[in-house]
Amino acid sequence: MELNSIISSGLLESYVLGTSTAEETKQVQGLCAKYPEVLVEIEAIEEALLTYASAGNTDVPVSVKENIFEKINAGQIFPEPSTVIKKNVPLRKLYVYAIAASVAFLVVSLFGNIIQYMKVQKTSTEISLLNKENEYYAEQFKNQQTSLKMMESNIALLSDPATKVIRLKNSDPASSLGAVIHWNSIKHSTYISLAKLPEPPAGKQYQLWAIVDGKPVDAGVFDLSGATGSNLQKMKEISGAQVFAITLENKGGSPVPTLSAMQVSGSV
Repeated sequence: MELNSIISSGLLESYVLGTSTAEETKQVQGLCAKYPEVLVEIEAIEEALLTYASAGNTDVPVSVKENIFEKINAGQIFPEPSTVIKKNVPLRKLYVYAIAASVAFLVVSLFGNIIQYMKVQKTSTEISLLNKENEYYAEQFKNQQTSLKMMESNIALLSDPATKVIRLKNSDPASSLGAVIHWNSIKHSTYISLAKLPEPPAGKQYQLWAIVDGKPVDAGVFDLSGATGSNLQKMKEISGAQVFAITLENKGGSPVPTLSAMQVSGSV
């Protein structure tokens, strides 16, 4: 291993801090005997750590300090330094205690930060859940408001004396096909409901027509899902209608009705 690689590998820092393995410790001691540069680097690391520890001097709980110092004295944290670098024993002893105090402070700070982080995370989660719940109820309220307005509009339409109810039937008396048109002759609004028609084939769609002055006028296409039960499906505005009829056209509608595909019709 080249000298620069040894210095940049982090091995010397581990040795100074006492976290190197027995094999790594033996390796460093051999390198100190072989390379004076390694010894110089170790001394530089010691000085840097001592400076860092002095700069970070902060009161630490007595119980934490005593626990760490007991381990230091027992040799459980930092092993006895090699005889190769024993010329700096006073300095090493000083930075060992200084680093121990800094380590204790960092441990206490770490646990404090973890507890605070957990509290913040819990609060953030609770706020997120509350926001989602509020969004859900807001959406439900919005849907209910829309339904209420639609019901009010339907009631106003059906109760208007100008609204006529036109029942469309199939030309075959035995047929059960049919639909109901609600047409306001003054406002010209047109709605369809209770469309009793078979599901259209793929690519096909039902289209409503109004006969005005003897000519067919497109009143729009519609889907059965929106023209069943008590729902009123809004169609195009029509004025002066005499007859309404429904044909089965290609999806999207046709500019003229396909008379052979007539399903139901009814006079106003």
